[in-house]
Amino acid sequence: MRYLRLTPASRVAFVDVRCSAEGPARTRVRVAYRMQALTDRGIVYLEGLTEGDFAKSIDEWSQLIQAVA
Repeated sequence: MRYLRLTPASRVAFVDVRCSAEGPARTRVRVAYRMQALTDRGIVYLEGLTEGDFAKSIDEWSQLIQAVA
């Protein structure tokens, strides 16, 4: 699956999600992001984005998902 995330007046991210069976009750999920700045604000954001910042934002998604599961 591929979807697009838009941060208005800043940037766009294409997110690719691939799932594959790892057994009868396991699934491997691979997620890849490709981000593109849309404005100067987006350029500044992406140039300042560190691996740690990105990992933290991904961890927040995991916490939100677990809260509703």
